[in-house]
Amino acid sequence: MGQMRRAATAKSYIEEKNFRNILNNGVAPIREFANWSNKMQEIAEATRLGVPIMFSTDPRHGATLGAHVSGKQYFSQWPSKEGQVGITSSRDTAIVRKFGEVVAEEYRAVGLHMILGPQIDVMTEPRWGRNMGCFSEDANLTAEMLAAFMDGAQGKNIGPGKILVHLKHWPGSGPHKGGSGQWLVYPGNNFDYHLIPWKTGIEKGALAAMGYYSGTYYDSLNVNYSYHMSTEVLYNELGFKGAICTDWGVVSRGPLKPSLQGKTTLKDNMEMIINAGVDQMGSETNNNLVIELVKEGKVTEQRINQAATRILQWHFKLGLFENPYVDPEAAVNIVRSEKNQKLGYQAQLESIVLLTNDGVLPAKENIKIYVDGIDREVAAKYATVVDDPKQADLILVRAATQEERGFGGGPAAQGGNTGNRPRTAAGQGGNRQVAAGQQRNAQQMAANMNPFAARDVDITFPSDKWGKIKALAKSGKPVVVAFNPSGSSCVLPTDLKQVVKGTIMIFDALDNALLDVVFGKFNPKGKLSFEIPLTMEDVKKQLEDVPFDAPNKAFKFNDGLSY
Repeated sequence: MGQMRRAATAKSYIEEKNFRNILNNGVAPIREFANWSNKMQEIAEATRLGVPIMFSTDPRHGATLGAHVSGKQYFSQWPSKEGQVGITSSRDTAIVRKFGEVVAEEYRAVGLHMILGPQIDVMTEPRWGRNMGCFSEDANLTAEMLAAFMDGAQGKNIGPGKILVHLKHWPGSGPHKGGSGQWLVYPGNNFDYHLIPWKTGIEKGALAAMGYYSGTYYDSLNVNYSYHMSTEVLYNELGFKGAICTDWGVVSRGPLKPSLQGKTTLKDNMEMIINAGVDQMGSETNNNLVIELVKEGKVTEQRINQAATRILQWHFKLGLFENPYVDPEAAVNIVRSEKNQKLGYQAQLESIVLLTNDGVLPAKENIKIYVDGIDREVAAKYATVVDDPKQADLILVRAATQEERGFGGGPAAQGGNTGNRPRTAAGQGGNRQVAAGQQRNAQQMAANMNPFAARDVDITFPSDKWGKIKALAKSGKPVVVAFNPSGSSCVLPTDLKQVVKGTIMIFDALDNALLDVVFGKFNPKGKLSFEIPLTMEDVKKQLEDVPFDAPNKAFKFNDGLSY
């Protein structure tokens, strides 16, 4: 029932507990990765029924890693660390389809079979901490881009060479109250708007869906505990034919309903989740509790068989019963091939959005530049890099729009997988917690785990960073700032256009791609896939479930300049 979480022996999880859906967010050189996958499949094949393992992974095709998958990047490099907001800026469905094809090709080469994504939440609440993993604030654009990705990744007929998508986060986690990531609300009565991408995904043949951590407007239960949300809406109304998996750590967080929260056991929670219609429990490894529930008559064998049927269709459609093994030598030539890298770099270029240009871009050749937040060695390939901004002809700054926040609204947990061996563990709880000593702010992290804790989410560009940029501008030299959103959307300084001569929005693309745009080697074509409110007051006045409704906007949806 559960997708695996912690590092453990193959004997325990594969031979004794009989897990056959394993999350691998590990990082390793390609040959080693593929060999490891094969060894795990050999263990599974030698068991009584010989059921092969279906390996899933969180997205791992960013230009750099650092989200759920951390460490050295061995796969081809595309915009956004693990989302699609960057590639959506291109409005290029052809390259999104190619992206899907490349993800499938490279995953299957190393023995991966399912992507825990795409994230099809609609970004109607700017403060939510996972907006940059989405496609857009526009539900129809989200659906269009999802269709293109699925055409490439899953295709019309799932089989060898293709992967399964695992759509998340049911029922569309964009409209969180105050952006907190705790409760889904619909003050604009716009629930159906957030179902538009889900309907497209189901029509295209999606067979996996993930429920988020949030409480629902309907019955105040976490979505995974809600029979209404899982069975009545997703299965019965939308006609979903696949399996539902909880997000990681949902079972231990409890049902959220105020009358129940804190009064249930882990087994109680599993009973509620299974009987709600959910088939897998992310990160849970104690299948003895499920067996006890069946023996006690609290979960029927029929319900278990239903879940098993929904899940095992993945293995059959992927062709894993015929051949679960990969060719490690072939994988070395497939993953991060020249062809795939070229496509990824083109997508990075197309993702960059030029928002303002006071005549300073494209920059001329043979100028002197001062850089901040950009690799000096890379910049030196384009111009003469100077140490004193007053000596520069152009100042170029790259800055994250905010401090990284956890999924619950507070500071993000520190740590990640930087080792060399793929792990069976990487699914982490609601805030992706790691050891207490690695927490940036333990008190805030504890509050994040409390669904009733008050939260005030501020997405204003940090004042200290803006102060440094203004100090650079006082040099009298033109300043161009490339803002890199991280997590939430953002509120940029209100005096932005008075201080800088050029504004760029970049979505985790490499410095090379940014500099190619700055120096005119590529004419920018990206368009914003979300709006940027003018102030935090405008953020607070908009409705969480309604798109494009900030009273005043710094930049509008679809803004984007070319030379």
